[in-house]
Amino acid sequence: MLNVFFAVAWLLVEGMGIAVPSEGAFAMLSAAIHGHYISIQIAFLIAWAATCVGNVVGYQVFWHYGPKLLGYLEQHWPSLTVHRRKWEPRIQSSALPVLALVRFVGFGAFGVVLWLTATLRLHRARFLILLGVLNLAWTFVWLFASNLVVQWLARVFNHTPPGHIIGFVVAGVAVLLLLHQLMEWMKRQWRNRPNESRLP
Repeated sequence: MLNVFFAVAWLLVEGMGIAVPSEGAFAMLSAAIHGHYISIQIAFLIAWAATCVGNVVGYQVFWHYGPKLLGYLEQHWPSLTVHRRKWEPRIQSSALPVLALVRFVGFGAFGVVLWLTATLRLHRARFLILLGVLNLAWTFVWLFASNLVVQWLARVFNHTPPGHIIGFVVAGVAVLLLLHQLMEWMKRQWRNRPNESRLP
């Protein structure tokens, strides 16, 4: 059951808008399904509820502390300023369904939209309700796809690897992808860093 707790924590963080690859969490849940620890219906409810709770927590945090948090994040994540300038006018002018559909596109775009929508104090109840509805489709697609992959891997390996091993392997690949994204981001930040040793 360790993989279920790990998946819940992973989806809570992702739901708050932090750009972590959710594939790992769904792989862990699919491994639990494959190992007959939980049913696919329970896994679906767990994933959906954890994601929705993460959405609410992330939204509430930036609703109350958005300006300070964004200022702090922009100091340590300069590219966030670019994302903020890109998304802020769209958030102020776009219809609510358009904002919520960002849930399905762009690595990291959802977090920026969630945080800015909360910081600007727009559509709180309607936005969170719509996210909850869209999370049903998002959870179904990812859980169904990851379950198919885990079942296929089990057939390929002749049911030799236990389900939790498959889940940890897939989750490990997702973590490596995240680390690759972070390294690329750090390289971009270093290239854009001004030469502090240069005298005025």
